[in-house]
Amino acid sequence: MARSPASLGQELNQLREALENAYFRQRTVERRLRDVLADSGRAAMRVEVFDVVGRGPGKPSAPAARTPAPSPGLWPRARKPGKPLRPTPGLANLTMTDGSIPVIGVSVCGFEPDQLDQIVAMIADKQLADQDFIPVFLTDSLHAEIFRKHRFTFEYFPLSQESRRLPGTMAWSDYAAARLDLIKRKYGITRIVTFGKVPFCKA
Repeated sequence: MARSPASLGQELNQLREALENAYFRQRTVERRLRDVLADSGRAAMRVEVFDVVGRGPGKPSAPAARTPAPSPGLWPRARKPGKPLRPTPGLANLTMTDGSIPVIGVSVCGFEPDQLDQIVAMIADKQLADQDFIPVFLTDSLHAEIFRKHRFTFEYFPLSQESRRLPGTMAWSDYAAARLDLIKRKYGITRIVTFGKVPFCKA
């Protein structure tokens, strides 16, 4: 027997609430463990494993020749503007499903992992208290686990690679500007709040 949309929606809301509650319990346990370790004079340790690709630095190569663009009659290039993607509001706020809540970009570049972790936790607490924004983190950090543990959406862009630019490719600043514009349109970001001295896509 097919279930009604109302019952499915009710079950979805219950699942969101269950995930939020599980997230709060996890954070409580983590904080308690940190307190216990601190009281015993020990520090929490985190072990990270990174894959190693290749045996040495790669050799630069010339870009492949560009194929001619197809005829507009055969392959029209114009596209209809699509709707922005709706980023996840994070584990603590899964019930924030109102599409009118603005999406804010949060630039966090040039930070060590511990500093970045503190900033993301602060934004999570601010969002939980205000319930009036959904963050998309913009970072140059490879420590994706910091965002993933909160289930926050993030976009990565490295520091300037102008010195490694291949002949025939666009300037790094032009590429960075195009990338930032794409991210803004992708999520419908209304504004960007910058932490630190290095703005996202500006280094």
